[in-house]
Amino acid sequence: MRGRKPKPAAIRALEGNPGHRALPEGPKPPVKLPEPPKELSPAAKRQWHRLGPKFAAMGVVAEVDELAFAQLCDSYSAWLSLLKTGRKNGPIVRVNGQPVPNPYLVRADREAEKIRKLLVEFGGTPSARARLSVPNGSASAGSDDIESFMRLAQ
Repeated sequence: MRGRKPKPAAIRALEGNPGHRALPEGPKPPVKLPEPPKELSPAAKRQWHRLGPKFAAMGVVAEVDELAFAQLCDSYSAWLSLLKTGRKNGPIVRVNGQPVPNPYLVRADREAEKIRKLLVEFGGTPSARARLSVPNGSASAGSDDIESFMRLAQ
């Protein structure tokens, strides 16, 4: 399939439908976030409960998005763990006497990229939110949490 991937109608509506084309009238999933999957780590579950209600209030996450949202939370958990482990040894480590980039931090960068991509899907990055026009300021209430999500763990 060529071209840009289509945006969900909820995201297009929040953006103000700049193309002024009729929005598709498909089935609208209930905007209710389910309980997190039991397989998620405690850190991933905390992120689920912290960000899930904010995305649901924006109308961009629903029960059918459970897998994608679980991936976002799980990637966050992995990123946090890799970052903490990598910081203990610094950005450069020695392997067979040769200096190399810390593999934990390299892997953490890959997880951070997955997080960024998934956040875009849910309208959770500054540029994605800039394109949204959410009534009553619902998105701005969670913007601090979303921005702190991407800050380095301290």
